[in-house]
Amino acid sequence: GESARMDNVLFGDVYLCGGQSNMQFSMPAITNASEEASRANKYPMIRLFTVGQKTSSKIPIDDLQTIEQPWSVANSTSVAGGGGFGYFSAVCWGFGRE
Repeated sequence: GESARMDNVLFGDVYLCGGQSNMQFSMPAITNASEEASRANKYPMIRLFTVGQKTSSKIPIDDLQTIEQPWSVANSTSVAGGGGFGYFSAVCWGFGRE
């Protein structure tokens, strides 16, 4: 017979964070950025995924056009190490962490 295996799969709550400029306020821009980034290492059950801003459509689409950050385990690098202003929204991280 055939078999299949899946690793690193979680079940639970999913929070979708979206909006305008408030969601673009990313982790490296907050006052306690390095402290928050290190705290992320304590939350390995949180997963991050960031859709690129070039994904848009007036009709439903079957797949995303751009992805800024693929599914990643939360840690100090994935939360705040994206370079520039980073990938992850500080507002969304605070909400999900709590």
